[in-house]
Amino acid sequence: MMRRDFLQVLEHDLSSLPVQAREEALAFFTEYLAEVGESSDALAELGDPHQVAQDLLSEMKAQGIPMEMREVMVLEDSKVVVTKKVSVFLEDIDLIIREADVTQLTLDYPSNLSTFLQIEQGDEQFSIKQVKPRPKQNFSFLNLVTNKVPDFLLHKLTLLVPKGLTLTDLTIHLVSSDASLEGLEVKTCQLTLTNGDLRARALFAEQLSGFLANGDISFLNCHFQDLKLELTNGDMSWQESQSANTHLICYNGDIGLTNGTYSNQLIIDNQNGDTHIHQSQLCQVEMRLANGDVALENSTFERMLLEMACGNADVRLLPRDQTEVTIDVTTDFGNCHIFGQQSTSCHYYHEGTHPRQLLITNAFGNITLS
Repeated sequence: MMRRDFLQVLEHDLSSLPVQAREEALAFFTEYLAEVGESSDALAELGDPHQVAQDLLSEMKAQGIPMEMREVMVLEDSKVVVTKKVSVFLEDIDLIIREADVTQLTLDYPSNLSTFLQIEQGDEQFSIKQVKPRPKQNFSFLNLVTNKVPDFLLHKLTLLVPKGLTLTDLTIHLVSSDASLEGLEVKTCQLTLTNGDLRARALFAEQLSGFLANGDISFLNCHFQDLKLELTNGDMSWQESQSANTHLICYNGDIGLTNGTYSNQLIIDNQNGDTHIHQSQLCQVEMRLANGDVALENSTFERMLLEMACGNADVRLLPRDQTEVTIDVTTDFGNCHIFGQQSTSCHYYHEGTHPRQLLITNAFGNITLS
């Protein structure tokens, strides 16, 4: 049996599902089979597609996962204007908070989650708490073969926020859950996630702080005044984002910044991971790195303090004003390579210009300047 035949049979046997659920199920298996290729072993591991569809439907029914029944709760009109504080505490339930064309804060979630949630509406705060844990989802036949669970089988709770409403305080505490934040304006945001990923897009916050473990962080087109995030066992990805005062702490993971603007101070503490900054506008940069490499290219900055242990540094200078750059590098057990690049107005090192101060301290490694 070929991959196409397997998917056709599966599509037919899952025809009782709602369109969206069926499409997501097929997308899951299509992606998995694309990863393994036209492998007869992979198809053999999945087994008969009729049995796969039956097992999938049976486990959904046994675990009480509804595909169509949903609860929609709308916050009372009288509380919309004053209610700007939101707190969410969930376990094993994914959270989505996004801007939408609604006039009130609105919750959307599967109906069978009602017994696990406590929702409080006050004049000043809207709170969602999980009052008891849900039975764990096993999906043994899927985990055994693919080590994945389709997204549509995971419980999700969606909070819709009216456009133009600025939340004064947003507190999120999640365990074994993913969080997605999109199109929000927040004054103060506090995040605590364990065993889950955080994705944010078009998030505007005056202050954002967070502690995350065992998951990845992804920010796209976000704006912050003060930002401090600490991550253990995961990667950080920042694209087209802006922040004035930024402190990123990462243990056992990589940090990547692309097309960003960090107008005041950027502090990076990274242990056991690489750091890559590309095409970004920086001002004051401090990086303290251990057991990882750093690469900074096509980016501008005024001052950089770089302390490294057991790692290599590759810094390609492209500052606004070459004479206003200060570089202070300390490396142990690694190589340091710093060189200037040609611009439309001058050739930095080649025409005799140089940083105002260049201080490099190195032990057990090579230094290259060009």
